[in-house]
Amino acid sequence: MADDPAEGLAGAGISARRELMQRSEKKPARNESNVADNLTHKNKPTENRSPKKTFLKGISKKLSSDSPLSRTKIVATTSAKLTYLLDRVQELHTEEKIIIFYENNNTAFWIAEGLELLGIDFRIYANTLKTSQKAAYLLLFEESSSVRILLMDLRQASHGLHIASASRVFIVNPIWRPYVESQAIKRAHRIGQTRPVYVETLVLKDTLEEKMLLRRQEMSNFEMQHAEKDMLDDSTMSSIIQHERFYELPEHDDLIEPAYLQEACGFFDRHELPIPDDYVEQSTQKPTTPTKKRKVPLLLQGYLPNPQFEVDLSPDLITPAKKKKVSTFQI
Repeated sequence: MADDPAEGLAGAGISARRELMQRSEKKPARNESNVADNLTHKNKPTENRSPKKTFLKGISKKLSSDSPLSRTKIVATTSAKLTYLLDRVQELHTEEKIIIFYENNNTAFWIAEGLELLGIDFRIYANTLKTSQKAAYLLLFEESSSVRILLMDLRQASHGLHIASASRVFIVNPIWRPYVESQAIKRAHRIGQTRPVYVETLVLKDTLEEKMLLRRQEMSNFEMQHAEKDMLDDSTMSSIIQHERFYELPEHDDLIEPAYLQEACGFFDRHELPIPDDYVEQSTQKPTTPTKKRKVPLLLQGYLPNPQFEVDLSPDLITPAKKKKVSTFQI
């Protein structure tokens, strides 16, 4: 005799499925009025969105000289290389235009943060920009007197760019390939350059950067051709990297000194806050005229403000006097 399929675990599933089908069949038909309501066009619900601010007038405000925030200063960074670069930029950017070459986006980010804190305008010529944006940045850097710093991705240095307005070139990290370094320098050292071009490569002393730079300088042309694409192809450089050790950090943070700037710079007083076009100064708003209070003249005994009116100054004996409420406390 075969087992009943309605029994057991499988049977429970079959029963549950049957009940669901029966429930769906018993559902009432959709109301026609509801269908009509769904088809009726309704106005878009109101959204409480504030209008976008516009800054077409170019209005800005600076911190007041008597504000206590004007005493806030930037005195140091945690990077000796960044501190040196910021010192040099502050020293030179008012008279010369500067190109700063970087190899990775993290380096560009930290340099940009430092320049923003100092209130120095700049542009980043990154490989992710559109061609039109790159052209606009180059034109602004070449012709504008306000933008005097250009951060440039090293991979863009070999694109035949002509940036003769720059007379200072900073290379943040030493470059292994001499051809790439030469192309970066030639962005500023071009025909039409009227000023001498100074190039500085930033290298931290007693680090792998310095060892790499020294090794590259002592290599022959044959060795460089063999290891031009990758420094690990050079056996000497590969051995230096393999035997390099991490620096031991001091146990106490008090022993770690920051890299101080040559001159402390203001923080809040070096920036201008853009003001939207619809902004209205509170002081320029017309004060609302207060409502005039009605003056009620005091009536003194024997004095009538108007002889046409009679004032009864005799005591009112009809209106009962208001009883004074006295609270008693039981001790």
